[in-house]
Amino acid sequence: FLRGWDPKIRENRRYVTGIVQVDESDESLSMCLGDNGSKALMSCPPSQLPALAVILQDSSTRHPQIQFLEDKNNRTLKLHNSLLLREPAPLWNSVQSTINSLILSKTNHRDVPCGKRSCPDSQATRLFVAGDRSSVGKSSVCLGILGNLLRQGYEASSLAYIKPATQCEATQLIQTFCEARGITCVPVGPIVYYKGFTRAFLDGKTDFASSLLNQASHAVDEIARNKQVVLIDGVGFPAVGSICGTDNASVARACGYSRQNGPPAPVLVVGPSGVGNAVDSYNLNATYFSAHSVPVIGAVFNKLSMDGYYSLKNCRDAVGSYFKQYQSPDIQVYGFVPLFPKIAGDKAMDHVDEFIRIFGKHVDVQAIVKAAERIRSRSECEEDSRAPKRAKVLENSSKRPAKEATPGLTRQQIEKQARAAGAAASA
Repeated sequence: FLRGWDPKIRENRRYVTGIVQVDESDESLSMCLGDNGSKALMSCPPSQLPALAVILQDSSTRHPQIQFLEDKNNRTLKLHNSLLLREPAPLWNSVQSTINSLILSKTNHRDVPCGKRSCPDSQATRLFVAGDRSSVGKSSVCLGILGNLLRQGYEASSLAYIKPATQCEATQLIQTFCEARGITCVPVGPIVYYKGFTRAFLDGKTDFASSLLNQASHAVDEIARNKQVVLIDGVGFPAVGSICGTDNASVARACGYSRQNGPPAPVLVVGPSGVGNAVDSYNLNATYFSAHSVPVIGAVFNKLSMDGYYSLKNCRDAVGSYFKQYQSPDIQVYGFVPLFPKIAGDKAMDHVDEFIRIFGKHVDVQAIVKAAERIRSRSECEEDSRAPKRAKVLENSSKRPAKEATPGLTRQQIEKQARAAGAAASA
């Protein structure tokens, strides 16, 4: 909102001072800084938040001047002389007064890094959890990460879980856990591979791929509001959904950071036990995402035995040695999770805290979050031409055979036709 202006400061200029909150949505940031094609010089925000951006533009300047201000006492912020060096004292005093009013009204904000407080959707760290196959333990790894973030002091209200694409609509343990602990949860997202869906898609009777991906993107953006960490659970192996143009890589790209040119959601691969099998599986699945310009931060290997030739220790030593020798430093193994049968039983919730404790002992959860934050920072502070960009989902585009579209059918009609043709009921 505008806090006042004085057109008499100079005859040929009109100055406006005020406060506009621009960190809640991309739209307001674009409106204020003009990042849709303008050349506003936007410097990287300071590491300590909250911070204040001062923007100066008048009729005599083509592009706005932008300066970030911060003060450890969080009470008064002084403008650098260079920003308003040639401006009259009344303008200087008016702007300084507005800044001080803003800071004094926000004294309840602690001077802490963004990662330790609730963040708007553009700042929430997103992580896509993928697997080499169904039932490898993607959802249990999500549970382990969320549970340990709670143990490390994150508020439940600052965390979120979503499965934007799924083959199974039955209640899973992760849903029960999130609901019990107060974590925002969307266990069944907008893309559901029910019986008959893929054939109906090929026949032109469902939404286009672009529409499905837009729905997934919107769902993640909505759940990410005012969160610190958002876990995006994949479905099956990476190529699941490719027949419809909604494979895991496409979903990860669509569900990336909404800031202009933001990267896709970074991927953590959940792999199987073993040595050769674990490494080969990781390389196959990570390559799929890399081929689609989706960043992969590394892996967690799940369901390892505690003894024998392929014990957790033996596999950790061998697989860890491979990653150190043959993978880049940005790609890490974050942990090896021991087999925990109780997490799959009827009374799984009775043992969930034990599983979380074991998971935290064997997996470096903070390192996972920090790796995901580094990908997020590319959309905020860097112009890295090598960084994968978020896919632009066009409403009129589709990935389906070129044929005349037929009238769309409801899900009930599609499933009824599939069952009549011999398909089993959807899960």
